[in-house]
Amino acid sequence: MKKNKYAEYGTVCFEYYVKNEMTLEAISKKTGLHISTLSRWKNQYGWDAAREKLRGSTPELQNVIENEIKELLKRLKDAAPEEKAGLIDGLVKLNKARKDIKGQVDADSARMIVMGDFTKLICQDKDAVFKTRVLEYIEQFLGGVK
Repeated sequence: MKKNKYAEYGTVCFEYYVKNEMTLEAISKKTGLHISTLSRWKNQYGWDAAREKLRGSTPELQNVIENEIKELLKRLKDAAPEEKAGLIDGLVKLNKARKDIKGQVDADSARMIVMGDFTKLICQDKDAVFKTRVLEYIEQFLGGVK
């Protein structure tokens, strides 16, 4: 009985080719599958189209995230003190997503991540006046993020 190699290896090879952008040669070395088998799967199952679709969606997604970050920064300026921690947490999450898409941490993302963790720590303090003052400083600091 003939084994269905695609059922066994197809999904992982698809991921390697589409998401990790590995070459067929690299996938062949990693999996031990013959390049002609991988080439046949690539053509038969539309791996090139899937790769291009993923590549095309990345800049669009980056733009959406960048716009949301700008919107949250605007909202942060007018937010009540009790809302600021939630907005900062949202900024941190968006920056983590931006980092994941770009595959790296830029200076603004790093700043947001650190300040998000710091905000969580400050929000645990019971002194409301202190909390409000520190959140205002964090807001000023994050205002420098583009």
